[in-house]
Amino acid sequence: MNVVFGLKAESLERHERFIERALKNGSVWHLGREHEGNLFWAESTSNGSENGRGAGQTVVPLWSDRAYAKQCAKSEWNIYKPYEIPLERLLLLVLPNMQRAKVLVGTNWNAHLLGFEITPHKLKVRLQKAQKQGAAS
Repeated sequence: MNVVFGLKAESLERHERFIERALKNGSVWHLGREHEGNLFWAESTSNGSENGRGAGQTVVPLWSDRAYAKQCAKSEWNIYKPYEIPLERLLLLVLPNMQRAKVLVGTNWNAHLLGFEITPHKLKVRLQKAQKQGAAS
């Protein structure tokens, strides 16, 4: 039980770091691979929340820093490399498209590809709220 709690606490800390660093950097990172002129994004499958909701749903991980993304480009993901997404593009295009596709977003997953999962809409709202709070300070 402590391991699960520790992982949840670490995942939440990494998520909060994602929000903070994404705003500071003005961008986020994803893993992708080019094939025949198309860019394919790395994705995984959700294990679901503690009550099983979301299990089996597609998750697209995003990272706040290139180094975090790069550390996950190993094993079965060694065919991927980090690509930067400007924050404005993330908010206006990427997250709405992810919401329409009904995928989840994983934020700042660790090297074991574990971490926080959130709906694209909730992430967009959270980032915009943090932007407004930052602008007000």
